[in-house]
Amino acid sequence: MVNSLAMRIDGDAHQRVTEKYLNKDEITNSKSEKDYLKIHEVLAEAYKSNKLNTPIYTYVKSVDKDYQLEFVATSSEEPYFRHGYSSFPDSGFKNLDSGGNLGLYKDEFGHWMTAFAPIKNSKGEIVGYVQADEKFDSFVLEIKKGILKKILFSAIGFMCTIFFLLPYLRQLLDKEEKQKNLIQKSLNETKQLSYELELKEIALKEYAAKLEESNRDLTDFAHIASHDLKAPVRNINSFSQLILRRNRDKFDEGTIENFNFIIKNATRAQQLIDGLLSYSTANKNLGEPVEFCIGDAAKVAQQNLATIIAERNVRVVIQDMPCIIANQTLISQVLQNLINNGIKYNQSEMPEIIIGAGESEEKGLYFFVQDNGIGIPKKFQADIFKMFTRLHGQQEYEGSGIGLAFCNRVVKTYEGEMWLESSEGKGARFYFTLPKAKVLDTVVTA
Repeated sequence: MVNSLAMRIDGDAHQRVTEKYLNKDEITNSKSEKDYLKIHEVLAEAYKSNKLNTPIYTYVKSVDKDYQLEFVATSSEEPYFRHGYSSFPDSGFKNLDSGGNLGLYKDEFGHWMTAFAPIKNSKGEIVGYVQADEKFDSFVLEIKKGILKKILFSAIGFMCTIFFLLPYLRQLLDKEEKQKNLIQKSLNETKQLSYELELKEIALKEYAAKLEESNRDLTDFAHIASHDLKAPVRNINSFSQLILRRNRDKFDEGTIENFNFIIKNATRAQQLIDGLLSYSTANKNLGEPVEFCIGDAAKVAQQNLATIIAERNVRVVIQDMPCIIANQTLISQVLQNLINNGIKYNQSEMPEIIIGAGESEEKGLYFFVQDNGIGIPKKFQADIFKMFTRLHGQQEYEGSGIGLAFCNRVVKTYEGEMWLESSEGKGARFYFTLPKAKVLDTVVTA
């Protein structure tokens, strides 16, 4: 109580009163001094609400005597300003600034229990102390009365209970014994289950650690292998083109066709390596998330595909979509892959790509890329997001079979999922969610 009270007292007002009135009984009416009245009202309210028997008061250290205190304010209506306070034990002075309890002590007025706390001004300086006393003799008397009442009521209650419940006591004891045995049996089973669960948890953590290490090794291997393979494949492609360019007039049609075959397959190998490298690092390159709008990411993807969009006369529609905090480059690559697939696997005279967002109770916020292409048969849709999955040969449609797997991996990194709605010959709509990406209130009109 005193700690709370010390914080409620205006330390600056207390300091002003102390500095203004330096002599005994200078304040004779608490209502004539506003600063004093402010402190008095706080003390009086605490005195009343806590139902104390003795007044609460504040005091300061005496300037004349080392181990002497002087009253400043009181909860009583009658002020006793600047009177010396000599009952405070000398041993309590060492804890005066930190506050605390004096324990039980005696003076000429009786035995007391006392609690005190420092008062601080707005600068954090200690400018006084607040103290509340409880007379131990009265406290003990009240406790004794309370104990006697409790003993009396308890005795009466106990006798009534015995009188009315004695016939059922043995039955209850038997039932309690059975319940005790049942509880003990349950505790033993629970301990056994807890032990088995702990063993399984340890085994699961070890397995998870090994799996994480294995995935890290595989990712590092794919990354290193991709880098190591790029240079020789690029050399094969470059030198094949150089030889063909320099000797086209000397080669017959069969030789030229063979060189074109080498160049075509070297180019495909480069695409596969680049795709594998992107896939292996998709969950590592989240980087520092930035605030951007999905519509802007879609426009970046559209610009990257500007050439093929112009060649195929593609109509791209970017609807209004919200802004998020994530890796803009990765999200742009996801959209670019989906847009590119919608153009590549499309036999329409005017391919159309629609990029937008929606919301459902089951999925929450989702994004989609819709095309009017050749569609995907139902039987192939379950495997479409797996690595190197291709539904058509290279002669029909070029590709590495990594694009959708890359998209799916990025989406899973953001704890999302990908799915599609499609039927053969009627286009496809690819959906994805990004729960881990923080969605902002901003919506930008495309």
